[in-house]
Amino acid sequence: MRIFDIRKPCVKFQEYWRLVRPKPDEPPELYNSTYLVDWDNLTLRNYEGPIENAHLLFESSRQKWNASATCKAFTSQLRELLGRGGNAKKVTKVVCFGLGDMNFKPPDWWRIENESQIKDERQPETSVVEGAFIHHAIALTVADVTRSYNPVEDSGVRLLTQDPKYTDETQELLRKIGFEIVGEYGAGGFAELDDESIVFSAFTAAPVKQIMADFARPVAIICAERHNAGVYNHLRYSTPIYYLL
Repeated sequence: MRIFDIRKPCVKFQEYWRLVRPKPDEPPELYNSTYLVDWDNLTLRNYEGPIENAHLLFESSRQKWNASATCKAFTSQLRELLGRGGNAKKVTKVVCFGLGDMNFKPPDWWRIENESQIKDERQPETSVVEGAFIHHAIALTVADVTRSYNPVEDSGVRLLTQDPKYTDETQELLRKIGFEIVGEYGAGGFAELDDESIVFSAFTAAPVKQIMADFARPVAIICAERHNAGVYNHLRYSTPIYYLL
């Protein structure tokens, strides 16, 4: 018999604009803090259980990404940026934030809405994790491109990812395909930031760019063009863009 914990501690970050509101949502003593300790309820996730064949689904999405024109254009531009001027930028880490859990199942309201559609317009339940599959495939591409610039004797580029929503099954899968899991409770990944990092931030519940500004100036930042911290919706997202600092 498997026993599940129903709550998991996590760090809840508060961005700048939450700290300047005239009427705080929290008690004043806590509201002035840039982060709070919170608890994530795991009851529904434990009840639903993991997705079947997540590894095969991910590999299928990864192959589609690798074969896409978007991947080709992304890789070309990233190579151009990293090798600009004939001097390749030194990168030792690719640090990812909020790429999404790959064993997420849709909530009941999604199933009800989906069933209400005509048969040809219904989506498979696994469509809700397609964004997370693509995010991790992009991260692997970034790591491959940066590793291609490293000298043979170099130890390589570390690929780290932080998302407190990762299930145990997702973490196991990610380790198999080359990721290091950091910041299980939502903070440790920021300690990995330095001037030799590439940062990939998808849909985080933390103001990554605000926090990052206090730690380092990464080689590149890959993020959604438009995004409000604290809001994650895998059905609506912008195409990632990147900046070279």
